Amino acid sequence: MATLTTEQAAKKFPEIAEELFQYADHVVAHYKAWNAQQRNFVPDILSEESIEKVEWLKEYHAEKEAEFAMRLAWNVGREYIKLVKGEGEGTMGTSVHSFIVVSKDNKFGFQFGDILKSASWKKPATNYSRGNLLNGTESYADNVHWTGAL
Repeated sequence: MATLTTEQAAKKFPEIAEELFQYADHVVAHYKAWNAQQRNFVPDILSEESIEKVEWLKEYHAEKEAEFAMRLAWNVGREYIKLVKGEGEGTMGTSVHSFIVVSKDNKFGFQFGDILKSASWKKPATNYSRGNLLNGTESYADNVHWTGAL
């Protein structure tokens, strides 16, 4: 299974190239929204030391947002593309985000572009689709968070 960037995966699957970018952008945007809640938490009463700590935390969270986006990768197989978060050198906590169906003749009856939750590192959950890339962000917005497909 080859590990690809979003750009490389889009070249390999030109029929869903734009949708792969939108999907990755949706995942990153969801992470940024969650991270903003963490970053913007400011207690009502601040000491001078606390203000310095809050500024440090804001910088830390901004770095984590950039790191999260850089560490998304696509592993391409015959039937699925697997979106992996945390890919890279020395990364702890690499996990599968979701699977995208890329086979036209899927043995479980899924359509090309269907988004599936991860059941394990190698297999998707095949109970039902969480949306379809070809139907736009609206089809999966509620079912796909930065943590994975729900």
